[in-house]
Order: sequence, then structure tokens, then C-alpha cells
Amino acid sequence: MAILRTLRRMALAIAAICPLFVASSADAAKDLSFYSRSYAVVVGVGRYPSSQWNDLSYARKDAEAMARLLQRQGFEVIELYDERATQKSIVSVFEDYLAPRLARDDRVLVFFSGHGDTQTLGGKDFGYLVPHDASGSRGSMISMNTLRNLSDKMGAAKHHLFIIDACFGGLFAPTKARTDGIRRDHPRYITEVTSRVARQFLTAGGKGQQVLDGGPNGYSYFTGYLLEALEKGLGDLDGDGYITLSELAGYLVPRATNDYQTPGDGTLPGHGLGQFVFSAPQGIKTSSAAPAAPTAALGLKGRDNTAAQQDTLFWQSIKDSENPADYRAYLAQFPNGVFAGLAKNRVREQKREAEAPPPTGPVATQSSPEPKPQSRMSFDQVLKESPNLVMLELSQYLQKQYATSSAPLEVTQIWNHRPPNGKDQVAPIPDGSPWDFRCISFDVRISRNDIVNREGCFLYRAVDGRIQFQSAGVDDLEF
Repeated sequence: MAILRTLRRMALAIAAICPLFVASSADAAKDLSFYSRSYAVVVGVGRYPSSQWNDLSYARKDAEAMARLLQRQGFEVIELYDERATQKSIVSVFEDYLAPRLARDDRVLVFFSGHGDTQTLGGKDFGYLVPHDASGSRGSMISMNTLRNLSDKMGAAKHHLFIIDACFGGLFAPTKARTDGIRRDHPRYITEVTSRVARQFLTAGGKGQQVLDGGPNGYSYFTGYLLEALEKGLGDLDGDGYITLSELAGYLVPRATNDYQTPGDGTLPGHGLGQFVFSAPQGIKTSSAAPAAPTAALGLKGRDNTAAQQDTLFWQSIKDSENPADYRAYLAQFPNGVFAGLAKNRVREQKREAEAPPPTGPVATQSSPEPKPQSRMSFDQVLKESPNLVMLELSQYLQKQYATSSAPLEVTQIWNHRPPNGKDQVAPIPDGSPWDFRCISFDVRISRNDIVNREGCFLYRAVDGRIQFQSAGVDDLEF
């Protein structure tokens, strides 16, 4: 009995200083073979001993529900609630436990539900997460800069996702960028986005917004719809059995937006156009042979969506389609919709192409088929359809031409207008050349906290949604 009492005391002592670790459940998703191991750190702080912070009714409940969901998704979950969620414990989990264990094909998800804080210094806003033991001092909190540094230390894993249900969570990233980049109609879309690096975030509110604690179904507004999207598979907008971060945001943002908060998503430095991917619990919902039922795939039934939200979601699901029936279905449901004019143009254009007479002249024999012509695109077309892809390719070009080991270069924004240097935007190129000439203005990150604007002229080649850059002999950029 003495031995048993000693073992019990030892177990209680260990529990008091260690985070709760729960292995993935037996019914975890089986089809995410592109990940080796999946880790999650779930933090929920509803009780604060300091009088500086009021207690929160839903924070811990939200976090516990998220932990259960992630276990079913195959994650190994580390849970930190209330008195276990101290500043030291949270940072230690990342630095001492996770970072040394991560490998190339792993993924890491971080979920925080609790108070957030903000401070303006030097004309800039800085955000903080408030752990259980925080006082009124910002030094007792976890700054967003610290969180980004912890992401760097976990850089061995190919996919990171930070989900922040706290006030001022929008301050997590200095610049917000779109999370998509690879076209959804890419023939190997899931393989492509899961093989690339992903550094993504999803926040409950903007940089100047406080967020609501209470919401539907006994959870906060943000986490309630987040759980709904993942548990019921409603975030699987295209019905392929997977939920990418872009799809998750597309479902959650219009529903969790209210007069007080506007959720948002974006990317962190180092993002490589990958996508953090969840498994839809019910698997593939719709066959690719049935594209005429996008509203079912979008999970619009049973939700009190505004007509504008449904209009936008429907259009996003078909806007790249080559099937005129999709556009007719849109017009039937939204005859006066925001995109009705575009839909009518697509129908007319596809009808003209279908009715065009066959080319005259000798018919090619089966032994000598005509090569499929490549679709040459303008810079404006590629920038409109795949802005992140253009920024990534330009970043890679600048890296090769100008970067040093101490100054990596990352393009964060392209301003598509004539730069004030007197050069023409488009210069004549010899007939038959696959290259075009373009002058652009763009923002580029030269260090973690420094973004500068530059103007340059380049040769570019844009074919079938891809773009390459090459020196035009006139770009004299300095970084």
C-alpha cells in the first residue's frame, strides 16, 4: 500500500507540471497519407487569477471540443487548459517538445482560445495572447512576434496552421495574403498543395476587433462554425473528401462575421502555396460527373445565409468551369446576381466556340496529330487569376538575382500600374518571341519586420496559368 501511495503521489506531481497529452483516436482519418505525423497544441484559458482579466465562459469549452475533433482527425494533441496554460508552459511545448521531433512530412496545428491584447508602439500595433498567469504587463504575455518565431523553430514540418480565437488576433501577421494560389482545376490539386510548404493562419477577428465569447450551439461564434465546418464536413465546398484551409475559410468567414468581428485567413513568411488539409468525415460527397449541384456541395441547406453570401459561394464554385450548364444553373438561381453579366458572357462565348465551323484544309492523319497549342496569357490575366503564384515566381527570380544569405526576399504585394520612372509598361518584343516585357511596382520583404517598395522591368512568359521571369537588362534594383 505504501508503494501504491508513493506511485499515486508521483503521478499527481507529474500531472501538475506536464501538459495533457492525448494520442490520436482509433477512428482517425485514414486517407491523409501525405502526412507522416500530425501534432496539435490546443490552449484554452477561461479562468484568469489576475483582476486585469475577466473570466471567459466559452474559451475552455471551445478548446476541449476542438481537441476532441482533432483527435478524431488523427492528431496527437497536447492540451493546455487554465492553470496549465502558463506563458512558460506554452512556449516550452513548442521549443522543448515539438520542434526537436518534427520531420519533413509532419503538420502542426495550434489552436488558442482566450483573451488577446494590443499595444501601439512607434506608430505600430502589436498583438499578444494572454496566458493564464498574465498580469497587466505585456512581458507576461505571448507576443505575436514570439508566436511567429516559434513557427520558424518548427520549420522542419511542411504545414503549419495557427487558429486564434482571441481579440486582436488579426495582428498575428504583419501583412495578410491570400491563402490560395494553385488553381482548383489543377489535375493533381490535392497532391500539389500538400507537397508544398504551408504557413497559414485563421483568426476570429481583425487587428482592431474584439471577439464575442458567446455564440450558437454553446460555443463562441467563431469556434462554433469552425467545428460545424469540420465535424459535419460542410467546409468541403467541392465535395472531394478534403477540406483545405481556403475552403474552411470560405465556409466559416461569412457565417461567423457579425457587427463586432470579421474573421480572416492569411499566410506567414515562408509560405510556399501549400494548403493545410483536413479530412471530410463523410468522404467524397459529390461525383465529378455531377457538377450541376454546387449548392449541395457548399453545405448551404439549413443555414440562414444571406442571398449575397450564397451568390458569391455559388459563383466561386463554378467560375473556372468550362461547362455552360454550370453558368446556366447559376443564372437560374441568381438571375439578377452580382455575377449574372459574367455568367451570360461565358454562356455566349462557349456557345460560339461550340458552333464554330471546323477548320478547312487537309485533315491531319492519326499518325501525325497536331500538337495542342499552349494558351498564352497576359500579365494581367495571370495576376488576376493567381496572384500568389505571380508573387512566388517573382520572389524566386529576385532570390536568384539579388538575395544574400542575410536578406531573403519575399514579394508581398504587386501594384499593377505604370511606375513613375517614365518607362512604358509594355515594350515591343520581336515577333515569335515567347517573352513579353513588363514594368511593375511591388512590395518586397527584406527582413522579418521590413517591407520596401521597388519598381522594375522584366521579361516574363505566361503560358497555361504559369509564369516565369527573366532579366530584361534594365532592372537595376537594390535591396
